[in-house]
Amino acid sequence: MTDRARATDVGVVGGGIVGAATAYYLARRRTRVVRVEKGVIGGEQSGRAWGFVRRQGRPPAALALMAEAGRQWGGLAAELDADIEFVRGGNLAVAETPADVARLEEGHRAAVAAGLDARLLTAAEVRGLIPAMRGDWRAGLHSPDDGHAEPLAVTTAFARAARKLGAEVWEHCTALGLDVRNGAVCAVETDRGRLETSQVVAAGGVWTAALVEPLGVRIPLRVVRSSVAATRPAPPITRLGVWGPILAFRQRANGEMYLGNGYRGASADHDLTLASLRHLRFFLRAYRDNWRLLRVRLGRDLLEDVAYHLRRDPRRRFSSGPWAAARVSARAVRGVERELRRLFPDLAGLAIARTWAGFIELTPDLLPVLGPVASPRGLTLAVAASHGFSMGPVIGRALADAIVAGGAAHDLAPFRPSRFWEGPLPHARKVL
Repeated sequence: MTDRARATDVGVVGGGIVGAATAYYLARRRTRVVRVEKGVIGGEQSGRAWGFVRRQGRPPAALALMAEAGRQWGGLAAELDADIEFVRGGNLAVAETPADVARLEEGHRAAVAAGLDARLLTAAEVRGLIPAMRGDWRAGLHSPDDGHAEPLAVTTAFARAARKLGAEVWEHCTALGLDVRNGAVCAVETDRGRLETSQVVAAGGVWTAALVEPLGVRIPLRVVRSSVAATRPAPPITRLGVWGPILAFRQRANGEMYLGNGYRGASADHDLTLASLRHLRFFLRAYRDNWRLLRVRLGRDLLEDVAYHLRRDPRRRFSSGPWAAARVSARAVRGVERELRRLFPDLAGLAIARTWAGFIELTPDLLPVLGPVASPRGLTLAVAASHGFSMGPVIGRALADAIVAGGAAHDLAPFRPSRFWEGPLPHARKVL
């Protein structure tokens, strides 16, 4: 890219899977599209996700869209002509206490109501699915059509496929802000020049709010930090993605096991910043109902956030501050490693090969923010709100339909950006 002005039909800000899929499906519709990414494609959360493609445990309003996402995943490898390591091995949640069983039963009712294939299993059936796994399980919830894939491989495959169709990708190019004329978006201002466009898709993950707030567009978001560990290759154990009370795991084709926190107990860290106080009223109920799932940290992130807001140089606004680098929680890694050895005594000597962490954005109702804003015209939000990896492909296709054809095949009304200001939000308790 040169510093001279450029023009396109749609500008997509963000190099994650949602932005990648949106750009690809726009290019398939012969729309000129340019993606702007401050780092490299898949360099943020889309390259750091666990890789679960699951429908169980989602909020009821998200299940219909997630069901379509599940169908779409099966054909992605052929469509993108890439090895994305997608395995439709199913997803299994397991319960070891009466409270855990109640959660699985709640998730099962929601899945069945949405028409998904989900089955409650007995303890014996759980043991039959994974004979090597120990544990005093009372029940399981099995979704045989779910699966898992390699996040970075999928994200970069979408980017390559979009390029083949004529889409441009500007890496190491920071979007500094959006320009508006006569109430409509007219350009993306970047640190490498101006991109003129009448349509912008803001898909910048945790940075999205900072990009659009100067235009008066408000998005209630909270950012949590999630840590993941990968083991050295182990013998084949299961093709299932497993969601336990303490440990969630999946096994790649090369034998590596990805380990993350389970559905019970603290599963992520929230580092207190100035943004923690913004839109606090929207999150009070969610905090009350889910406080056991979150470790709140007070530390240097708050000081970094103060310095971040005091800077007047917009070129540094999106490259520094509390979300510039995700620190791994050693406590979280020790916890999942300990649980792995409890459940699989034969793997007691299996070493952790690497660890990483990423930032996930959450909304008060745990649903994505998808669709156009009322003002300025031409601005579409695509904040996946913890659903980014699983939903990314179907979100990209739906947004491309909406931008090009004026409407999506799927109802995006539950995810509209305006919902936070229209009245009480539905109850949002994490089921799994």
